[in-house]
Amino acid sequence: MDSNLTVSASSGSLWTTLGRWGSNFISALRAARAIRLLLSMRLLGSVKNLRILMASIGKSLPNIGWIFLLLMFFNVIYTVIGTLLFAGDFPELFGRLHLSFYTMIELMTLEGWNDTARVVMTEYPYAWIFFLSYIAITAYILLNAVAGVIVDCIMSPGTEESKEREIDMIARQDEMAKDIERLEAKIDELTKRL
Repeated sequence: MDSNLTVSASSGSLWTTLGRWGSNFISALRAARAIRLLLSMRLLGSVKNLRILMASIGKSLPNIGWIFLLLMFFNVIYTVIGTLLFAGDFPELFGRLHLSFYTMIELMTLEGWNDTARVVMTEYPYAWIFFLSYIAITAYILLNAVAGVIVDCIMSPGTEESKEREIDMIARQDEMAKDIERLEAKIDELTKRL
């Protein structure tokens, strides 16, 4: 398939002479060649540790979704508060809800939060309470919770494997204990015969 796509895509000049249909066809062939890159994703399944990592991240997605929902809840609350408090004096940052929401997302990522806070604090000296509480809740608590959920899910397969090993070891110990009891019984039987 790769050689067919290569030949077809390299003979693009033939197809482009056919007009609009030819150029669309060549674009489709180039897209098909790009799809080959997705085939390399099969390698993910062949490496055990990478497969465990991907499965762990997949297991953590529901919890990350809940954290994201909580994050959006705080973003909306602070967006409305910021718009109500600062829209009059800082319309470029808080003039409308969508501008306030964008400003709050910038603050959450800690991108230029210091500049924004200092500009607002020139008019509202106690605005630091607003900014620092928002940053503490979103950037430090909730975003670190995402990292914690991912780390927890990555570590859990290791604990599951160790539990399986422990169960196997206990089963082997039970078998060995039964073998020892049988050997002791045979030794007792042999000593009685002597």
